[in-house]
Amino acid sequence: MGKKISAIILSFLAVVNIGFTTAFSLENKDFEIISQTITKEDLVSKEEDLFPNIMNFNIDGETKEFTLESLKFEDTVIKNRTGIAIGSIDFPLDSIKPTPPKSNTFDYFDGVLNRNIPVTIRLISLEEREPLNWRDDFYIEVIIENYGSTYYTFAKKDIPHNQEYPFFLGYEDDYLNYLNLDTNSYKILSSSWSSEPYFDGDSLKRKARFYGKRYVSSHTGNYASEVTLPDADGCTATAVYTLKIPKEIISIVEEKPIITPEIVVEKENILSPVITTIIAVMVIVSFILFTFFYIKKKRDIK
Repeated sequence: MGKKISAIILSFLAVVNIGFTTAFSLENKDFEIISQTITKEDLVSKEEDLFPNIMNFNIDGETKEFTLESLKFEDTVIKNRTGIAIGSIDFPLDSIKPTPPKSNTFDYFDGVLNRNIPVTIRLISLEEREPLNWRDDFYIEVIIENYGSTYYTFAKKDIPHNQEYPFFLGYEDDYLNYLNLDTNSYKILSSSWSSEPYFDGDSLKRKARFYGKRYVSSHTGNYASEVTLPDADGCTATAVYTLKIPKEIISIVEEKPIITPEIVVEKENILSPVITTIIAVMVIVSFILFTFFYIKKKRDIK
């Protein structure tokens, strides 16, 4: 007379928390703008080519490429302008070293105003362009008076008449002294008539040319100074370069519940066969005892 114990079925749902990270950046706010400004003053024209579209700048020890964001020109007046003016004077071949003036006036071309400006600058050096040397390039031309006479006159000297060429032998120094030429640096070697006889009033004259050599050198005087220039129209340029740098990514930990069904455990026949047998034995014993006492009670009544 056993009883079947109804199975106990246990089932439930467990809430399990699983943590995970979602990384995202802020929309439309994910860049930091760094700017660098360059200003150039006293420009003579609005030259956009002075500012390239890309320029490199050093940021925290690293070279970064910046992009030209804006360029603005503002009209100004360029004041306190100066320039370096240079000039030179070439002195001809001469037996005497020249003495150039301590200062001289030259035309300085002002590229901003696009015109010449007269400036006075100082002597800085006297340069020997060609050294002293004998040169066979010397000649002088003179006019002989009283050409038709037995002696013609030159340099206040009566010189014998010669139809073929002007006579000069023995008179070389007289010619040179009359022309203020150094007799140690100039030599007359030959002569010729350079014109036909001609009358100048009542005097018959003829042109003569004397050839020779000279011991001469040439020099150049060099001048240079800083000069003050007039004010000029100009402009100032301001260029702004920018660089976009991504901001640091913001990390957010988001807790989301995940519902997971627990394993359904069916516990059936919790009472094992041994326990069932014990219960049955106790029931039987109880029944025997009950019968025994019932019969005994009945006998006692009789």
